[in-house]
This record gives sequence, C-alpha cells and structure tokens, in this order.
Amino acid sequence: MVNEMVKRGEISPSQAKTMVNNWMTHWISKGQSKDKEWNEQAKARFQDQMKELGFVSREEYEKLEARIERLENLHGR
Repeated sequence: MVNEMVKRGEISPSQAKTMVNNWMTHWISKGQSKDKEWNEQAKARFQDQMKELGFVSREEYEKLEARIERLENLHGR
C-alpha cells in the first residue's frame, strides 16, 4: 500500500519510511502491552487455581510463620 502511494507520488519515500516506522512502533508497543496483559491474566488464573487446591501464597506463609514465632516467644519456647 505504501509503495503504491510512493509510485503514485502521493507521498515521498522518506514519508513512507516514517509512516511504516510509526506503524511498526505502534504495533510492537500494542503487542507488548497485550502480552503483558495476557501474562497478568494467566498469573491471576494460576494463583486462583492454587488457592482452590489449598495452597497458600508465600506472603500468607510468612505471616503465619511470624505469628507462630511470636506465639512461641510469648509462651517461652
């Protein structure tokens, strides 16, 4: 399409190059954004599945570990 526009004299070769570069930048950026979105969705689904199976997150584990340590210290263990 861009080559045809250059052939018809509607745009210069440098304008065509700029146009294609802009499109490529836009589509690459859009692709990266979509990839990040899909990765975040996949991670959320995985975490939900792990919770359904009864697994706890590292944060939950560390909170429980700290709580147990405080209770043990409180009771002299």
